[in-house]
Amino acid sequence: MKTYILTLALTTALMIPVTAMSVEKIVASANAKGFKEKVKFTEAQARKIALKVQSGTIKSVVYEIESNGEPVYDFSIQTKKGAKVGVEVSAVSGKIVKDDD
Repeated sequence: MKTYILTLALTTALMIPVTAMSVEKIVASANAKGFKEKVKFTEAQARKIALKVQSGTIKSVVYEIESNGEPVYDFSIQTKKGAKVGVEVSAVSGKIVKDDD
C-alpha cells in the first residue's frame, strides 16, 4: 500500500510540470491561418526589431503560434562573433518575447 501511494504521489508530481508546459505550433508561413489574422507587425518590421536587440545576420525565421494564440517570428541570428542566438518577436505587439542572449 505504501509503495502504491508513493508511486501515485510521484506520478502526480511529475505530471504537473508537463501539463503546465506551453505548447507552440509551428506554421509554414506568415500567411498561415491563425497567424496572418492577428499580425500587426510585418516580418520586415520584426526583423528590424530583432536586429536592434541582437546585431548580426538573420539566418532563418520560423513562424510560431504560442500557446496563448499569439503569433511570433522566431529569428535565428548569427552574431558578428559567430554565435547563433534566437530572438522571438511578437507579430501582434512588436515586443521581444524571447532573447537567447
